[in-house]
Amino acid sequence: MKTLYIHVGTPKTGSSALQKFLPKNQEALFQRGFIYRKMPYDDYARETFVLDEEGRAAVEKTPGKPAMSRNGFFLHGKVYKGYEEENNKRLQQGLELVLSWFSEGDNVILTDEHLWTDFSLWDFPEKLRSFAAAHDITVKIIVFLRPQYDYMDSHYREDVKSHFCTFTFREYMERKPVLDELFAVDYVKRLDAMASLYGHDNILPVVYDPKAWSRDGKTIFSVFLGVLGIDSDEGFLLPGKPANESLTDNQTEIMRVTNRLLDPGTEAGNNASRFFQRAGLFASARRPDKGKKTYLDQEGKTAFQKQFEEGNKRVAEEYLGQEELFQKGADSAIRWEPDAGPMQEELILYFGALTRQLYEEIHDLKRENAEIVRYSIGNRICRLFSRILRRKKRKKG
Repeated sequence: MKTLYIHVGTPKTGSSALQKFLPKNQEALFQRGFIYRKMPYDDYARETFVLDEEGRAAVEKTPGKPAMSRNGFFLHGKVYKGYEEENNKRLQQGLELVLSWFSEGDNVILTDEHLWTDFSLWDFPEKLRSFAAAHDITVKIIVFLRPQYDYMDSHYREDVKSHFCTFTFREYMERKPVLDELFAVDYVKRLDAMASLYGHDNILPVVYDPKAWSRDGKTIFSVFLGVLGIDSDEGFLLPGKPANESLTDNQTEIMRVTNRLLDPGTEAGNNASRFFQRAGLFASARRPDKGKKTYLDQEGKTAFQKQFEEGNKRVAEEYLGQEELFQKGADSAIRWEPDAGPMQEELILYFGALTRQLYEEIHDLKRENAEIVRYSIGNRICRLFSRILRRKKRKKG
């Protein structure tokens, strides 16, 4: 039986880590009967910043490179209007490639966390169902779920860091239509929609709980492999560094404010955003947060989570066969609030990091300019005439 496993997210549940893990382990997966391959066309503009050995932010993936890590991108395409024709062309290309991969084995893996958020944008889910039915393929959906307040907290930080967000967290959370439609925070609605297309038993939710995994000696990689029916990550290559570095609480607030200076969607705005982001990551590495803080106090978390209580219970009972979706217990997190003392220190670090970046870029530009001058045609001609003149002088002497 041919099975197409599709990892759909959700965002902010270790997707980037898994997308570093899968390409590293294509051969190990193949030996166990699973096919993971890259798509031969470009991903849309996406950059991931990580810290190098010297603590500087470096670009892990730049626009225009093959979409190795997100080979399921073609199943939702670009979200902007006007890309319908291109998206449908890519969809057809992608499905044909998936079909060819099944000639290598009975199990194929696709991954893209925005398949969760963009599920209802196009008619691609229905087209996938028709494709699967026509070729006798079973589609299984793997999705990691975390408590909704935690999901939104993490998503907010990422949007500030990478997507020009200037909203305060309160303003961000008040955009309820966006939360419902884009983030699909009411998990049961999206799971039911997927189940209606691919079958209830083919929806495979996983509770995202790194602390519990660590206590049990597990990682997100071993948990993911377990969903595939692989009982151990022995023999697999594990990524070393975090796939997606985070800003500290205060650096997130600094970037939220500096985002007001940027023009989203322009080359200048994008370049400035990356510049600010590198400074924030550099400063964050030198003054990491001590203990996790959140944007909601316990009362706020409880109130926010309560609206999903019934749906979460259904997910637990109907999809996982357990009483509760998320474990209830004391939350030791402290609510983040601006603090003049620590913020002052982090502002100094941030602007110091900006200055260091400027110095490094100026240094690199000077070095590149020197290389250009050294190897320029005019410079070569000058050196050639200098050698000719020196030879003439030696002959006359």
